[in-house]
Parts: sequence; structure tokens; C-alpha cells
Amino acid sequence: MGSEMCIRDRSIFIQVGSFGDRENARRLMERVENYGFDPQISTYSAGGGVMYRVRIGPEFSQSGAERVASSLSSHGFLVQIVGDE
Repeated sequence: MGSEMCIRDRSIFIQVGSFGDRENARRLMERVENYGFDPQISTYSAGGGVMYRVRIGPEFSQSGAERVASSLSSHGFLVQIVGDE
């Protein structure tokens, strides 16, 4: 298998932001789309409220996720590689 680790049971996402306001998430999603990416907004509960995550993926390898994260970073986005929690 070499040094490349493929994750079959988990997907990897590149998170670009997380907001308590859906409109902020939508604006960030549009900015990311301008660079040719296909981000999605997902929701989760936190502190009794709803949070909106802007993510790209899934990627199925760490190196693939790192390539996307590097490209986003070069455009000034602060990103985090995360699992599919």
C-alpha cells in the first residue's frame, strides 16, 4: 500500500468555516466557489443552537485532502482537515 493511506470507513473533509449564522456560511461558500471548488453547507447542534459548516469533500485519501487544503490556503482561506463526524 506504500505511504498513501486510504481510509475506507471514513471520509475526509476540508472545513473552511463554521458559523452560527447561515448567511455567513452562504457567503463563504460563494467565495470558495469562485475558486472552482464545490463546497457544501452542513449543520450540527452546539450549545443549544445550530451551527453551519462550510466543507469540501469528501476526499478519500489524506494526500488528496492535503492538496485541496493547500490550494485553499494559497487563496487565503484558513482550513482544517476533518473526519466525517
